[in-house]
Amino acid sequence: MVKKTSGSKKKAHGIGSLRPKKAASMPELGECSGNVRSGRILNLPKISKSRENFSASVNQSVPITNSTTGLSSPGCLRILEKLSELITNPWSPSHPTGLPPRPPSSTSSRSSASTKTESTSVRRASDPPFTSARWKHDKRKTRSYPNVGLARRESDGSLPELSIGRHSVRRRSGSRSGDDDNGVEVGGSRLRDGSGPVDGPRSAPGTPPISADVRNKIGKQFLALKRLMDKEGVHAEDSVFKVIPKYQFAGQVSSDICIIITNLLIRLTTTTDSNANNTAFMAKKGLAVALLKCLQSLHGEYLSGDIGVGPPNHPQRVDELMGNLFVLVVRVAKYDSKIPLLARLHCAVPTTIMTIRRWNERKEYGLMMHGFQALRIYATKNENNVVTIIKSNIATLMATMIKSPTSPIKLDCLLDLLTILAKSKPGAIQILSSFTISHLISIFKNASTEAVQRAVLKLLKAIVETDEGKKAFVEDNGIAVLTEALDGVIQASESSPSQIPTGQNTIPTLLVTLLRSAVSQTDLPFLERYQYLSFPLPLATEESGDNAEAKPDVDDDENPPLRQFCPELELHDGIPSMTPLPMGNIQVRHVQPMSGRHLVSSKCVAETEGTYKRPSNLVRKSVYDQMTRVLHPNASQNQLVYDVMDETIAAGISGNTLQFESRFESGNLQMAVKISDYEYDLLLQTDINSSPGKHNQWFYFCVQRMVPNTPYKFNIVNMSKPNSQFNQGMQPVMFSREDGCWRRVGDAIYYYKNHYAFPTQYESDCTFATLTFTIVFSYAGDSCYFAYHYPYTYSDLQRSLFHLQLSSTFGERCRRQTLCRTLGGNECPLLTVTDFSPASTTTNPISDRVYILLSARVHPGESNSSHIMHGLLNFLLSDAEMAIDLRKRCVFKIIPMLNPDGVVNGSHRCSLAGVDLNRQWKRPDRKRAPTIWWVKRLWKFLVDEGKRALLTCDFHGHSRRKNMFIFGCENTPGSDAENLEKTFPTLISTLSPTFDMSLTRFDVTPSKESTARVVLWREMGILNSFTLESSYCGGDFGEKKGLQFQPSDLRQAGIDFCRALRAFLDIPPWNSSSPFPTAAPLVPSARSASASVVKSSVVVESEIGQVEAEVHLEVSVEVSVEEGQRDTVP
Repeated sequence: MVKKTSGSKKKAHGIGSLRPKKAASMPELGECSGNVRSGRILNLPKISKSRENFSASVNQSVPITNSTTGLSSPGCLRILEKLSELITNPWSPSHPTGLPPRPPSSTSSRSSASTKTESTSVRRASDPPFTSARWKHDKRKTRSYPNVGLARRESDGSLPELSIGRHSVRRRSGSRSGDDDNGVEVGGSRLRDGSGPVDGPRSAPGTPPISADVRNKIGKQFLALKRLMDKEGVHAEDSVFKVIPKYQFAGQVSSDICIIITNLLIRLTTTTDSNANNTAFMAKKGLAVALLKCLQSLHGEYLSGDIGVGPPNHPQRVDELMGNLFVLVVRVAKYDSKIPLLARLHCAVPTTIMTIRRWNERKEYGLMMHGFQALRIYATKNENNVVTIIKSNIATLMATMIKSPTSPIKLDCLLDLLTILAKSKPGAIQILSSFTISHLISIFKNASTEAVQRAVLKLLKAIVETDEGKKAFVEDNGIAVLTEALDGVIQASESSPSQIPTGQNTIPTLLVTLLRSAVSQTDLPFLERYQYLSFPLPLATEESGDNAEAKPDVDDDENPPLRQFCPELELHDGIPSMTPLPMGNIQVRHVQPMSGRHLVSSKCVAETEGTYKRPSNLVRKSVYDQMTRVLHPNASQNQLVYDVMDETIAAGISGNTLQFESRFESGNLQMAVKISDYEYDLLLQTDINSSPGKHNQWFYFCVQRMVPNTPYKFNIVNMSKPNSQFNQGMQPVMFSREDGCWRRVGDAIYYYKNHYAFPTQYESDCTFATLTFTIVFSYAGDSCYFAYHYPYTYSDLQRSLFHLQLSSTFGERCRRQTLCRTLGGNECPLLTVTDFSPASTTTNPISDRVYILLSARVHPGESNSSHIMHGLLNFLLSDAEMAIDLRKRCVFKIIPMLNPDGVVNGSHRCSLAGVDLNRQWKRPDRKRAPTIWWVKRLWKFLVDEGKRALLTCDFHGHSRRKNMFIFGCENTPGSDAENLEKTFPTLISTLSPTFDMSLTRFDVTPSKESTARVVLWREMGILNSFTLESSYCGGDFGEKKGLQFQPSDLRQAGIDFCRALRAFLDIPPWNSSSPFPTAAPLVPSARSASASVVKSSVVVESEIGQVEAEVHLEVSVEVSVEEGQRDTVP
């Protein structure tokens, strides 16, 4: 035999750099495998102990680890080399013997001495070209080892010599695989193949068969390698698992060899941390396709009846092989999401179903479980496979197995598959025909493991999502049984809270979600009394938007010239003209019933208020209470104690019943229903003229006649949004007349979807949400006001402006005008803030100043935007040096409240016309949206006059996110305006502790095309067009982390906005006197963008000193636009 010299550094086949510098002797494979018997197919031992225990043998298989030898073990490396060499040498389907041709060597035959003889591959013209990766091994220099190794192939691809331990297998000179006259010598004896090649499985039609002796030799090598791997304790590293997926064993070798290979793969994919990489790499290399092809080929044997051909135990071996394939499919599916699609393409679903039915006839329950697990993988996220499984009626078989107490099955596996099927209506009906709800509940109650209980709850959840399932669940008293189970969980959590698991897949959570889904939708309480307020609307103008604006201005009362709203342009001898200041009484015109003025202070508690931490068992308690009310509706009082449209209801209430009131400015409470002495259901009023139930979120009401030191529970049951910051630590706000200030209050706060249906004329399939919270009152006879957020009414704005006008310097700094009247007749004030003093207009002419356009409160329920605007106005009109500088360099056009009617009437989002005014900017109607019509017209007038509009911003509130952030509009990559829109947001994030740059977005979605920021950006070319969003809750980073916002924080945000503006004025190109760059909206020709960097260092003067801010923008934008899209990309 040929020995390897110790100093060689050549690479062996398939292992690359893992070769050690020295090679020790390798154990003889013959010692592990024995002699090959002449004239018989190799009778390999069975891998598993028995078919019945197949599942146990797979699950209990010991993962291949290398706890003793490690990668440095020469024995391990030789095993890796050998397995790599065998697997990376597939057989050519075009060669007569089924083996690939081999170019002849230019060197002499091997020497039997201990020195190594290297051979170089010399290519002949007659040899086939090496064009595929499968021939790469033929270009490498081979290496021989003592006592083991495949010898070099002859030019015809045959194996002239196979050395196995002390027994050498030599093919006689000139022999061919399958020749009649020539045999094989094994240890001196003769092994004949018979009269020709033995037919075996083929990989494709026309593939030549593999001779019996070749199959025997390959099988013996694999079996010996498996035993050596077990003996050495080898951990399969790169060299093994990288090449295994390349080996297409389906149809290439006998089922015995396939069993060995699949068992090796099962060992390599056993669920351990070390084997996770193996499985992921196999999935990446397409092992799933090979498995499904092999499954299809083996199923063909079932159909053709060839399964009985071969040794006596051949049918059992095919069963075992198919079980191995199912196990591997399940394991690889974790890393290959395409398996459901591949299963459909390879017809694996019907194949698996037919195989399961055949195994069921023979009571092969262990194998059946692996088939069902594979079906579960096929059905995941693939509706076509689900339909195929449902049509096969396999659910009936699963039901029979589940009901049979003697069948050794995995209940959770079958229940998970049934859950996937039940998500479709036909599947749910089929399951209900095989099961009763009471039977499934009995399985849940009698289950021995939590896995089975979770599987039953998931199945029931999928069933009750259908109308038939929900009806059957209610009829079988499922709500009562599971409510009792939830009660047990609550009691256990109270005794030992740490022992109750939390998470989406735990039994308590599944019970909660199931019970919520099981409750049938019902109408709101006292829905017959619910009145939707309306307001008579004027006829829409025939021409609105651009057409209306194109008309020339007419100097009359109805259409005054726009220049009158620009007092800074009315110069008389260089001094702006003075206009009278409106100082009259505050007038508020409302639609909903009012009971007089309720003057409430805007003072807030001084100390900071942290976010609320909800108890762990609050959700379960809330659902339990809800289910108890559903099961026992007569136990509740259900007494109507307040109706905003009927004063007689509240007049007849006495005793210890709370007294409610919402007939005041910005108030919103439609009805109150008494459930018990200390629990009330509350219903909100829908925005006037809007779709019923569509915009119910803002609430503001007063309660009296409370009992002190007693917890009261309030349930607001008709809120529209599906989720809210109330689940993230936000609390309602309360004003107590005894305390004289606003504060965050409430315990047991929970916001969840309930079973009260939306009115059918809006959305029949949706339900409202409930906000529940508990409050303990401190004083008897107190009047307490509750609100969604700190209120800022229209009267608050008028009072604030009135106090500003009382200042002696107001005339030099601001002009207040009435832009227009709203539908309800309320004034929409317009403020022009700049330095009107003669000295300033002389040194800094108005024509040299830049314009900044600001607005707020387009949505009435976003009161936080008014608090920000309040802080900004007070700062701009103050004596601070930065404010003085801003007034000298800028002209501010400010609309502090765009929707006064909505604010007055307690709406959440709409105006009296029942429309969202922030979706009317594209084509505003002059009569139905007068404020938007006039503001857009004024902004356009300023731009057409050549005024340099530096920035426009609309202030808003956000109900789902924390912190403050900005929405902008991204300019075309590659244009002169690229990334300039990101400068100001970066500045404000540097200067404000509440601003989160990570939440800032610059995309324009289709739903935002009619908003202020997008219309002013597209139509007027204002590059810096923004929407400033502020959370109702608070912050989650920096110094405000874990704190809820107070009015002082919001007003400080307005000051920080001004500080950022001052810094912005010193950054090019905004610090030049030349015209500003215009916006560059995205167009279809824009396909990509490169990174750009903008750096500036500015000094910002503030009241407390100087703040140096460095702005660094590095943005890489990639835009892909489909052909044929419209002129603008959302």
